[in-house]
Amino acid sequence: MIALAKGQLSTELLVVFLVFLALLGLSLAAIDRTLRVSQQKISQAKFDSAFADFYSKLESACSLGEGNVRHFAVEGGKASVSASGTGFTLSLFGISKSGSSSCEIEIADEAPSETFTISNKEGKLVIS
Repeated sequence: MIALAKGQLSTELLVVFLVFLALLGLSLAAIDRTLRVSQQKISQAKFDSAFADFYSKLESACSLGEGNVRHFAVEGGKASVSASGTGFTLSLFGISKSGSSSCEIEIADEAPSETFTISNKEGKLVIS
C-alpha cells in the first residue's frame, strides 16, 4: 500500500507540473504578443512625429521663399522620400505616408538617408 501511495503522489506531481508548464507557455505567448504590439505602436508614434517634423520643415522652406534651407534628421533609422509635383511620400520603419506641399518638390537623391536637406530654389523645393 505504501508503494502505491508514493506512485500516486509522483503521478499527481507530474500532472501538476504539466499544468504549470502549459500555463507558463500560454503566459509567454501573451507576453510576446503584447511586446510586438507595443513595439508597433512605438514605431507608429515615432513615424508620426517624424512625418510632422518633416512636413513642418518642408512647409517652412516653401513659405519663407527663395534660398531658404531646412535640415531634417531622422531618429532611429533611415528614411526615404519620393515626390511627384507637390505630393510626397515619406517611408520610415516600414511605414509610409503621403502628403502635399504648397510648392513643387524635386528629389535630388532618392537613396534612404538619416538626414535630408530641404532647399527652396526658385520656388521649387529640392530635397537631398
